[in-house]
Amino acid sequence: MNYHQLLPKQSGFTLIELVIVIVLLGILSATALPKFLDLTKETEQAVFDTNLGSVKSAVKMYHLQWRAKGQPDSAFGIFSSIPSEQGYPAGGSNLATAFESDCDIIWYDLLQDNAPSLGFITGSNGWSASVSNDDWVRNGSQLSVIGETEDIYCHFVYIKAYFGGFSGELGDRVPTIQYNIITGEVAAIGWPYSP
Repeated sequence: MNYHQLLPKQSGFTLIELVIVIVLLGILSATALPKFLDLTKETEQAVFDTNLGSVKSAVKMYHLQWRAKGQPDSAFGIFSSIPSEQGYPAGGSNLATAFESDCDIIWYDLLQDNAPSLGFITGSNGWSASVSNDDWVRNGSQLSVIGETEDIYCHFVYIKAYFGGFSGELGDRVPTIQYNIITGEVAAIGWPYSP
């Protein structure tokens, strides 16, 4: 008996079979990758929408508690924020201007224990150098580029969305919560500056 007859017959892929598999994997990844990126973007948008809803609800709750407490003009209950004249969280003692420190106080007052850490973002193009590893950043300056005529807004920018599928290019802006410290109005906007 021959030695080669005792060994099990070995078979493998031919070069043509390997090339076909590689081509098929390339086609599958080319069609699946865009769907995955869209899913990532949808996920980040859902996280933003959840936080937007939480902020809106918390502003209403703050206002209702302010009314129930007799409309105090100083911080009350579990809140550190001083109420505006209309009874919405305005941050510190200057009720006519939104400073960065006011935006910090408001953010943590509204979201309490669920508040993600909050970094800072510049109100200009080239903001990527100013952001930290935080998912959310804040800006308390007036953005005339989006029609703000007074410095009464806090902007809470969800920069994690930028790294999760938003390109930051014209027409695809990073989702941002705009909060008016006087009226308590909460709106979803796109951050108007490029990274």
